[in-house]
Amino acid sequence: MASGPFPSHPLFFYNMSMYEASPYLRQLLLDQPSHAAESLEKLLAETTAAQTLPLTELGPVLRHLKPRFALLAALNDLRNHWTLDEVTSAITQFADAAISTCVNALLLDAHTSGKYTLPHPEDPAKNCGYVILAMGKHGACELNYSSDVD
Repeated sequence: MASGPFPSHPLFFYNMSMYEASPYLRQLLLDQPSHAAESLEKLLAETTAAQTLPLTELGPVLRHLKPRFALLAALNDLRNHWTLDEVTSAITQFADAAISTCVNALLLDAHTSGKYTLPHPEDPAKNCGYVILAMGKHGACELNYSSDVD
């Protein structure tokens, strides 16, 4: 064990780098330290589950999930737990889940209000006639931290 003011655990130095370089991530970690232990699968499942919420609640839920995902991706990236391909794939998976969740919620809302009849309400996107085409970095699963999807 090293003596002095700094812990000897190697993850301490990764977290210090993040603390110094990113006030956004630093604040996320300080506000909700438990989010540092989340898994990608859990966040993707929570994102997908949000499709059944009323539209007025969907935006706030997705806005709450996005910083949790940002912290997860950054920590795994900085700690070298994920390769570059895994980081960009995870970012793309989260974008896919968020977009699919929004589309499914809109389809369900239209179905429930009688504006549109879904062939499979239990799986709103199935045979609904709506297509989302991801091109560029999104289509290639190469989204990065500064990518947007519009």
